Amino acid sequence: MFLPIILILLSCHSCKGLLHPVNSGNIGVDDLYQMIQQQNKTIQQLLERDTKTVGFFARLTQRTPHLGVGQPIKFDTVITNEGNGYDPKQSRFIAPFTGLYQLSASVMSPTNAYVHCAIVKNGADVSPLYGATTDYDSDTQTIVLDLQAGDMVWVKHTGTTNEIIHNYNSYFSGFLIKQRL
Repeated sequence: MFLPIILILLSCHSCKGLLHPVNSGNIGVDDLYQMIQQQNKTIQQLLERDTKTVGFFARLTQRTPHLGVGQPIKFDTVITNEGNGYDPKQSRFIAPFTGLYQLSASVMSPTNAYVHCAIVKNGADVSPLYGATTDYDSDTQTIVLDLQAGDMVWVKHTGTTNEIIHNYNSYFSGFLIKQRL
């Protein structure tokens, strides 16, 4: 409803000198023009704030033997880290903004082995990952989480010691779906 009025007023900007003498209200055309300029600036700021980009993809490049119970999986090769949410030193994703995120993890067990892991949010297991077979096996989980800025998500080992994660097809990734204010 306001957009047509704003467009009409903006189109009249070039003829505002002609409208000024006709104005008989309490607010002048110059005042209206200033208000519209301020609203346009506010709209632009809101649009820019709404277009935050967060996305990461990290994977294993080496087999990870002899994992301890509760040990975070170190996805050592960062392919993408838009928005710098993934911390490769801690192997954790730290949400830079409050919002809805999609996260995915995949772990692969080598031949004649098994692996138990979980996607973790702030220390609480959210989704298990399990791979076991006489041949290579992997499990992938994709989840959607509502995260607050500063929330941490990572993948940890939950099984017994001496489990191995194979580097092929083992990764951790995620992206921001929608920022919440």
